[in-house]
Amino acid sequence: MRKSIPIALCIMMIASLLCFGASAAEGTAITDAAGFAAMAADGTYYLDADITIDTTYPTAFTGNFDGNGHTITTSVPLFAEVGGGSFKNLTIAGSITVTGSSTFAAGLALRVTKDTTTSFENITNKASITAEYRAGGIVAQINASANAEAATKTSFINCTNQGNIKGSGMVGGIVGYSQGAFDSFSKCVNKGKITDVSGVAGGIIGRTAGDIGKNTDKELGVKTFTADFTDCINEGAISGTSNVGGIIGLLRATKGTFTKCTNKGAVSSTANDAAGIVGHVGSKDYYTTVIVSKCNNYGAITFSGDYSTCDVGCAAGIVGYVYGSGEYGYPSITGCGNYGKVSSGLFASHFLGYSNTQKNILKDCTANAVIEGTYKSIFNCSSIGVKDGTLSVACNVSGIELAEGDATEFFSYAYADSNADNRIKLADYMSQNSGNIKYAGNTPIPNPPTGDSFVIYAIVAIVAVLGVAFISKKKVTE
Repeated sequence: MRKSIPIALCIMMIASLLCFGASAAEGTAITDAAGFAAMAADGTYYLDADITIDTTYPTAFTGNFDGNGHTITTSVPLFAEVGGGSFKNLTIAGSITVTGSSTFAAGLALRVTKDTTTSFENITNKASITAEYRAGGIVAQINASANAEAATKTSFINCTNQGNIKGSGMVGGIVGYSQGAFDSFSKCVNKGKITDVSGVAGGIIGRTAGDIGKNTDKELGVKTFTADFTDCINEGAISGTSNVGGIIGLLRATKGTFTKCTNKGAVSSTANDAAGIVGHVGSKDYYTTVIVSKCNNYGAITFSGDYSTCDVGCAAGIVGYVYGSGEYGYPSITGCGNYGKVSSGLFASHFLGYSNTQKNILKDCTANAVIEGTYKSIFNCSSIGVKDGTLSVACNVSGIELAEGDATEFFSYAYADSNADNRIKLADYMSQNSGNIKYAGNTPIPNPPTGDSFVIYAIVAIVAVLGVAFISKKKVTE
């Protein structure tokens, strides 16, 4: 009896690890394209075979769809619009091209309906996707909410894009553009090449907005919009002509949080900003607080445009640019690392390319990489809050470690002569603020996670369980 207990436990744990906690598929079985086309819009369905389709489900699908581990091969987006249901355990393959100046393209859905709660879990897109407008590996656009009480809530868990995606305007590995009020991405991975020929691009999402109302100090308590990213990874090359980021190109929300996210791909912009995690944050009409914690960049970050014709022209390992106003929009970057080359014709930073708010939190961050630019700074800022040679207390910088010989020249640099007080040499800052920033020899570069890490963790756990079972059995036998 004692022998069987650890073996039984082992079997149960392995099953739970490999089956994602799934039970038997529910609803009506789909076995071919005809069955897919005949689905009721509010029904519950599951795939019982791999299928091939060539026609998009035309109406808004509000039901539930379980791929049940199967693959749909397609030349078109699967759904025109979805909202209010769940989608899981599905692989999408093929090649999708949508033409037209205002058309969208995506693997699973062109749009998510406004004011709905929709979830996507264990969805993998392997299809190449090309559009003349917005494009995403899984969803092209999440539609705007009419109000904060009936807001669009969309979650993506364990979703992966492996296909190359090309579009114009807003392009992302998982989602092209979101106007939704509450977006969350957990353990999502992009491995494809993401290209925006005229706009913003991101490894996970191109842009979030919250465009239904200005997010300023007067309206902050009225409407709240959030975007949360946890354990997300970009491994593909990301390029665009505007704001470009390894995780997101342009963030507009009340608050965006990024926790344990990683960029390993090359990120490049020919206008505005490029960064390993977040390309650009906020605007004069949309103050946004961005909280970045325990995120790392390993990819080469490049701004290669003519900075005289763009808004800013920043390249940074973590966050490119933040437009804020004190409590109503500021950056907080803690426990992050940059280990990829940063290159810009204007502003360059391992951590924060440029900020125009006095409140800037930068703590416990490390850098060990080449940095190139006209103004190489810890962060560049036009309103850092210098008065009589003393920094504003709102500027919180501590625990920063740079590799010996690092080329960073300024603590902060402001471009306009009217803000010349904000041009602070790094050596001067370090002499007056001992210990906040230091050179730490060759700062160790941690090994980056991969998009297959979660599978590896499961295998390790299985091996450990098997080992425990074997040892227990041996002891009982002895």
